Amino acid sequence: MKKVGFVCCSGFKRLSAFAGALYRYFKEEKAGQVPHPYFITGASAGAIASAVFSPWTEENFIKATKSIINLEKKNIYSFSHWLELCGALTVGESMLNFIPALHRDSQQTSYGRILLESGRATLSIAAKFWLFWEFLKQP
Repeated sequence: MKKVGFVCCSGFKRLSAFAGALYRYFKEEKAGQVPHPYFITGASAGAIASAVFSPWTEENFIKATKSIINLEKKNIYSFSHWLELCGALTVGESMLNFIPALHRDSQQTSYGRILLESGRATLSIAAKFWLFWEFLKQP
């Protein structure tokens, strides 16, 4: 008997296509037309599809397919504004090094330099903390 395996690629928009293709294969297997899959794996959305259909049963396919059809991007990634803020602050923090007045060799007082560096570090750490907090709250 031949061994068959599935590798589902990434791409959120392909998730419903994976559901349809795997369900169709499941129906063909039940009809005796194709062999039982030896493995199913994937990356990103393909990994979701391969994990969701791992109990290879009719009931699971119906339940999982309904969930996938009703799934929206905001159900997975609801923290994009924090991700954008963290990225912008990180880039902004790097760009501040190009301003001559902010260089360590400039004529700033020690107090001014400490205050500036502390403020920059505080903004950066706060943005990364809130991004991390949003990650922790995701289902």
